[in-house]
Amino acid sequence: MNILHRIGNRLTRKPKFNYLIIVARELDATLPMHEAKIPFSFETLPSDASEIEQRLTHIPPHHRNDIHDRVARGDRCTIAVYKGQIIFVGWMGMEVCYSYWLDRYYKLAPHESYSYSAYTIPEFRGQGVHPTATYKRLQLLNEWGCTIAYAFIDPHNKAALRMPKKLGYTTIGKTGFIEVFGIRFYFHNDKGVFEALDKHHYFRRA
Repeated sequence: MNILHRIGNRLTRKPKFNYLIIVARELDATLPMHEAKIPFSFETLPSDASEIEQRLTHIPPHHRNDIHDRVARGDRCTIAVYKGQIIFVGWMGMEVCYSYWLDRYYKLAPHESYSYSAYTIPEFRGQGVHPTATYKRLQLLNEWGCTIAYAFIDPHNKAALRMPKKLGYTTIGKTGFIEVFGIRFYFHNDKGVFEALDKHHYFRRA
């Protein structure tokens, strides 16, 4: 009976089609400089999940509900501080990156990096904080030996789509999945840029 119940659940699941746009930026001397309208200090937090959680208690929960997992992967957290308050947070992944929207891991080469989960406090938006902090993150990645940075963008988020263009990112492909009856077909097309990715297309149970 349990088997029949599981089969019935799979057969009644609605099909899904989720995808993200892949953008990339080479990290070199041509990084476009940005200056925010307000002065802020830019910091990289220590790789201590408990300390990061304490510093980010005012950030919405969905931006910090898995900090221990992020730190365990080796991801680094950067912040912008204005008058003692953290007004921006952004994460950087190396070696491996994870897409929450697609529930998929991507292996990265030693010189590759992934930027994600950037968030600016609402009252400080529109003052150039996000592009300036992102510029500083890209600078930092370059200093760490990375030569290229990736990001995944929701195709329906027009504001998010404008940001990469300001920083010289280019669109290099799409990554996503098609799900039918609880079986997902993952696809990934990046013009051969993700050098360490061994599985571009595969099937998996949802």
